[in-house]
Amino acid sequence: MATIRDVAKLAGVSVATVSNALNDPDRVSDELRGRVLKAVDALQYAPRAAARSLRKQSSGLIGLIVADITNPFFTELVQAIEIIASQRGYSVLLCNSNEDPAREEKHLQVLRSQWVDGIILATTGDASLSRAALLSQMRVPIVLVDRAFDGFGFDAVVLDNRLAAYQATEHLIRRGHRRIGLISGPASVTTGADRQRGYREAANFRATTPP
Repeated sequence: MATIRDVAKLAGVSVATVSNALNDPDRVSDELRGRVLKAVDALQYAPRAAARSLRKQSSGLIGLIVADITNPFFTELVQAIEIIASQRGYSVLLCNSNEDPAREEKHLQVLRSQWVDGIILATTGDASLSRAALLSQMRVPIVLVDRAFDGFGFDAVVLDNRLAAYQATEHLIRRGHRRIGLISGPASVTTGADRQRGYREAANFRATTPP
C-alpha cells in the first residue's frame, strides 16, 4: 500500500505539503493541490482513517454542501438530512460555499480526500467545466438538492419552480391584480431563473389573452 512519502515523491513536493493538501487545502496553491491529488489517484493512496474505511467499503460519512447556511431553507435542510443520516448510522460533514463557486470547488476536493460515501450538493450557480469534471471524478453517489446542474445527468431533488411561479402569478392575476412584482433570487441559479420564467409566462399569457 502506498505511503504519504510515495505520494510526496511522485508529486515532487514535501510530505508536509501532501498533508496540507489533503487536510488543510487553503494552505497550498491550487497547482500544488492538483499535483498531490493526481498522485493520490495514481497510487490509490489513502490516509490511515480512510484506509480503514476502504477495508470496510464505507467511511460512514456523507458530505453536504449548502449554498448559504444563513438561509432558513438550508438550515432546515441540514437538520432534516442529519436526522435521517444519523438514523442510518452516518455522520454528515457540513460545508458552506456561501454562494462562491471557488469555495464550492475546494469543499468538493476536501470531501474527496475524506473518502465520503456520498455527496449532497446545493450548487452555487451556473456549471463550470472544472466543477463538472471534479464531480465526475468523485466516484461516489452525488445528489443535487434545490438546484439542478443541467446537462450533466446528476440525480436531483428539486421543486418545479417554473410551475410554482406560474401558478402563483396566475392566481394573483385571477384575483384582479395587475402590478405584480417578483423576488426570485439570482438568475445564475436554476431556482431563480425558473421562477422568472414562470412569472413571465403567466404575465405574457394574460397579456395576450382577450378578456
